[in-house]
Amino acid sequence: MNELARQLSCLVTQSASSVAQAAAAWKSKGNRVYPIHLGDINIQTTPHIVETTDRALADGYQGDCPRLGMPQLRKAPSEDIDGSRGISYSRNAWL
Repeated sequence: MNELARQLSCLVTQSASSVAQAAAAWKSKGNRVYPIHLGDINIQTTPHIVETTDRALADGYQGDCPRLGMPQLRKAPSEDIDGSRGISYSRNAWL
């Protein structure tokens, strides 16, 4: 098995129904669950998100991001995968 195939085999996927069941169990314990999934985003954007967006637009962050995404936003998932799944995943692996 090549290295990429081995690393991909470590990734975990969950079906929508198992995620929904876990969310229902969490909610039944008195925790708040935000129903953010396709077709059901009926929560108001919080003021700090609106303010941050306005500031970013005023600072020139407009238009498309780089083709491969923003480096600072690619870093967090790669670090999470490295730490939680025991595989070495470079955010530059797909270049």
